[in-house]
Amino acid sequence: NWQAAANTILRHKELKPEVVKSLKKNVSEEVANYLKSESILLLSEPDEIASFSNTILLEEGRVSCPLFYDFVVGSSGKDEQEMKKVGVSTNGVALAAATLCRVCNPKASALHYRILTVLFHSGTKHENLVRLNRLGVCMSPDSMIQAQHKMGKQLEGKVKLWKKAIEKNKSALLLCEEIKKKHPPPHSNDMEIAVNLELGEETLQNYDNFTDEGYRLLKETVDTAREKLDGVSYTEECLSKASQDLHSAALPLYSTRRHSNHFIAKLFGTSHTNTPKKMAAKSN
Repeated sequence: NWQAAANTILRHKELKPEVVKSLKKNVSEEVANYLKSESILLLSEPDEIASFSNTILLEEGRVSCPLFYDFVVGSSGKDEQEMKKVGVSTNGVALAAATLCRVCNPKASALHYRILTVLFHSGTKHENLVRLNRLGVCMSPDSMIQAQHKMGKQLEGKVKLWKKAIEKNKSALLLCEEIKKKHPPPHSNDMEIAVNLELGEETLQNYDNFTDEGYRLLKETVDTAREKLDGVSYTEECLSKASQDLHSAALPLYSTRRHSNHFIAKLFGTSHTNTPKKMAAKSN
């Protein structure tokens, strides 16, 4: 009976310290190796922190460092099945495990960044954040500022992509209109004559509204229009159809507030209308 043997060893005054020493070494190695892998605790991007999951953290612990996991769960007095359920017990054990891992490796701070972000957006005072940081509950306020800067850079990148899409479409439209003006459709006896247009880059690059990106977008749009019209060459009809398509293109809409609220909504697991202050008001 291995259980009886194990209990006997732990009751032995001389054997128990050696067993405990061996277990401590194994647990330490487990955690150290776990934190060298792609642990969820090492995530640092704002979107990653907002999507952080305590359940995934515990599952990672169960697989990657089972001895450490058993000790942490065993210390809580809960069984393994309860750890698979979302709730206060799971969150408490996850926080304990994350805090111990952060002591081992300060970079393993994803959960503590998440806690800090929740507190920050809930209006917690700076001095209280400092106290909580000293208690090991969350990151420092300075870390929050750095995280906000990183989030700002992400939003700035999205703004640039949005701006680029708008400018490219506008450039293509301006070039299209300039081509129309410089190539009016010829008439003969009040009848329009279909004329092939030369839309080569060498021909159009001297136009006032020519840009590389605008030209490429216009060319792609005209090619698509020509295929829809079953044409074999570029005509005024193709150009007009391309102009309509560019005017009706579904360009991206951007709102800094919308993206910021999306981040907060992911963080709190609510709709963006349920801000921390509103959530607090509802709970009172």
